[in-house]
Amino acid sequence: MHVKYTVSGEIFHVSVNKSDNVYTVKINDDEMIFEYRMIDPHKMMLRSPDASYKAIVTTEPGASHVHVNHQSFKVEKIIQSKSSDFKKEHLLVDESPIITTPMPGKVLKVFVKEGDEIRTKQSLLILEAMKMENNITAPRDGIVKRINFSEGDLVEAGQTLIELE
Repeated sequence: MHVKYTVSGEIFHVSVNKSDNVYTVKINDDEMIFEYRMIDPHKMMLRSPDASYKAIVTTEPGASHVHVNHQSFKVEKIIQSKSSDFKKEHLLVDESPIITTPMPGKVLKVFVKEGDEIRTKQSLLILEAMKMENNITAPRDGIVKRINFSEGDLVEAGQTLIELE
């Protein structure tokens, strides 16, 4: 698989080959080989011959945030359309039934309840982080299956906020 991604605005050419749980990843001209193990739906361990890394991936409509080694990166996949225009596409599948926190914070306001029908980009909640209010929106249409917190709760990066059907 060969794709282009933007990471914090910079374009990278990425190719990935998988054999069992070993991945060979080529980013631009640099090649890395590592083992990959999922810890939960948003946390993974990556082990190369030189080091081990724990990564957390959170999603928002149109992008993913990768948190690794105390650094965060916004990642978007670029696909070329037939008209040669570039279009950005979500790195992880937008059909994910899980909405996670992009950062640690406090849930200030919840706009939905279990059983509600929601639409793409609909406001679901307000998350306060670093004294700023962040609007968390729906990545896709769906029905709210479960809300895993209450207003006033403190949440960590990567924690599951809402599950969709």
